This record gives sequence, C-alpha cells and structure tokens, in this order.
Amino acid sequence: MGSDLALEDWLDSEVFEYGENREKKQQTESKKNGNDIKKNTPEQIYENLEITKTSEEVNSKVDHKITSEMMLPAIESYLKKHWIFLLGISLLWILTGSEDYLLPLFNIPFIGQPLARFALFLSSGVLGYVLRFLTATYNGPVWTLTPYTFLVAVTAKSAYVLAMTGVVFPAIRNLIKNKKDEIMKYKDIADKVKEVFKECIKGMDSLGLVLCGAGISLVLSNFLSRNGKFDKSFILILLAFVMIMGVNSEIPSVLYIIFSKIISILLFILPGGLKNTLNHYSTVRVGSSAGFLIAIVIGSLGANAGYITGVVVFIAGVFIFISQKGKSVNVAEKNMG
Repeated sequence: MGSDLALEDWLDSEVFEYGENREKKQQTESKKNGNDIKKNTPEQIYENLEITKTSEEVNSKVDHKITSEMMLPAIESYLKKHWIFLLGISLLWILTGSEDYLLPLFNIPFIGQPLARFALFLSSGVLGYVLRFLTATYNGPVWTLTPYTFLVAVTAKSAYVLAMTGVVFPAIRNLIKNKKDEIMKYKDIADKVKEVFKECIKGMDSLGLVLCGAGISLVLSNFLSRNGKFDKSFILILLAFVMIMGVNSEIPSVLYIIFSKIISILLFILPGGLKNTLNHYSTVRVGSSAGFLIAIVIGSLGANAGYITGVVVFIAGVFIFISQKGKSVNVAEKNMG
C-alpha cells in the first residue's frame, strides 16, 4: 500500500545516511592502516542491515523485515540530525509552559534569578502567546498532568516534532534549493485538490470519502487540542499541511505514514474502498486536510464539538459512500441483464 512506500522512503533516507557515514568512517580508518576498502553500494548496505525490499511502480506491495538493526540506525540518524531543534523546543515548552515553577527556579543559587526572569520574559505578553501558539506548548500541559492530558501531551507534541522535522523543514529546504520545481509541485497539488472537489460534485462516492477523511481529522483535532481552543490550533495547521503534501505522491515522514495507515484501515473496512486505491487515498487525504482546518473553527463551539461533529461527519461519509457503491452495483447488474 502507499504508506508502505512512504515507510520505505523514510527508512531509505535515515538508514542510507547511517550506512554512508559508517562507510566513510571505515575508509578513513583503512587509509590510516594503508588498506583500501571498496565502498558498498546501497544494495549492499541494505543487505548488511538485513532489509528485504520488493516493490512495483503502481499499487505496489512492499514486504519489510523490520528489525532493530534497521530501526536503531534510523533513530540514531534522526536524533543526530535534529538534536538542536529537539533541545530548543523542549526548553521552550518548559520555559513557556507554566509559571508554577518560576518560584522554585528563582531560588536556585546563582543561575536561578536570571533564568526565572528570562522565562517570565518569554512567557508574558504577546511574545508568550505567539511562542506558545507556534510551538504547540499548550497541546497537553507541561507540568500539571492527568493521565488524559499526559496522553494528549505526548501525542500532540510528538506529532508537532515529527511534522516540523519530517515535512515542514524539508519543504522549506526544497523551496530554497529548487524554487521553480517546488512551485510547480504546489500547483499540481492545488490542481489535484480542485479535481477532488469537482469529483465530489459529479460522484457522491468521492464526497463520501472526503467526509470520512474530514470526520477522522475532526475527532483527532479535538483530542490533540484537548478543548478545541485557538491557542492550540497550530498543530492542526501543520497536520493539514502534512496531509496535503502527500496528495500527489508519498512523502518519507513517520507522521504521514501513521495517517496513511489509518486511511488504509478505513479503505479496508469500506465495501469497494480498496478498488481504485490510489485515487481513493488522494480523496481521503484531501478530506482529512480540510477536516484539520475546519476543526479550527469548530473548536470554538465547545470543548467536545470536534468529537461530536467528527463522528457525525464520518458516519455521513460512510453512509454516502456505501449507498453510492450499492447504486453502482445495481446499475452494473441491470446493464448486464
């Protein structure tokens, strides 16, 4: 399925980097010893890491042997690549997340007073609001936790980090390096979105899939924002961007893979959902992206508005898709008869 291809691409990017770094280190050590080591090809690196990979161009089925030898290097490479961002965002979450710790921090000898003043500067006024918004600080409190808010904090902040490092930062780098190509890619995405909404007007089955995607996103949005308030909505903008970036092609992002797995389950459950899979994937993704954006408005209606609206929209989408598929089958039977 499509999400397997995205998983493969992500592992490629992380594992190959690990393999290449290891090869360079071996070559350096070998030159010191007067020996010469032939650089391994990517296929040999995969072989050394015991990765089994088979794929086709369209509607491919990918078999992965996921082992610690494959995942640990990928995680190690990820942490080395993004450790500065991870450290910085963690400090911002702590410093701007709550004022409850300022007094204990203030009482620390030597460094306590300047740190407390700096934290108060970051967390107060317009600057504090903007920082908390852009860093998803309040998507799960940093200090006062219940089991529910702890789960929200871990999930939302993980989604934030994965969206930034896996999709947003690469998108910015690509736009700087290949401006013309990237602009064309965004135009293609816009054309695909327009095509999906035109299909919703022509065929109710597309509308059903869009509503299913939107319903799932509305429910997830309410969970990730805890109460749907606007100050926690930046994560929803990020997730909408993640989903829309994968409308035309898979992207090597763990977060995107997770959402693709959710879509796979949905299409598997829906009768006929696995037919014309690639087009159905794109349709659900467009609906999901729209759902995350709509949730920003829906959240203002109440703490649980996203849950309620999401369930209703999802059920409506399933009903429309199944009923439309039933009509298509009846028409086909009459034509054959």
